[in-house]
Amino acid sequence: MSDKNLRRGKTDTGEVFALAEPLENFVLNFANSLVKLEIIRFFTENPSVCDNMEGVACYIGRKPKDIEKELKSLVKSGLIDEIKRNGNSVFYCALDEELQKKVDLFLESLNDKITRLNIISRILQIEAKRRVLQ
Repeated sequence: MSDKNLRRGKTDTGEVFALAEPLENFVLNFANSLVKLEIIRFFTENPSVCDNMEGVACYIGRKPKDIEKELKSLVKSGLIDEIKRNGNSVFYCALDEELQKKVDLFLESLNDKITRLNIISRILQIEAKRRVLQ
């Protein structure tokens, strides 16, 4: 377990781990859904890809309607870029140095099992809260 990525705490039921602030902020601002996590991983692992929504959906094994909102949100946040080609949207990832460092930390953190489980748990908490508020 990477201590720089998790904070320890105590509850009545025992020890718990929480994401360290840089990871927590990245999850809250960018990777706050499982679909976004998949999109982020796809584009950062395939930096030369430039494709439309249908292509991105196919690559990550989802339907275009299931990723549309999340992909547009990542464009709005600046993590993914969108250009128009012949009237159609095409998406790609071209990160500045600061954002690249944040993405690298996030992806590196996914390599640690405990940290990865904590990240996924946090994303699921966010998704559950979003569903309750709808």
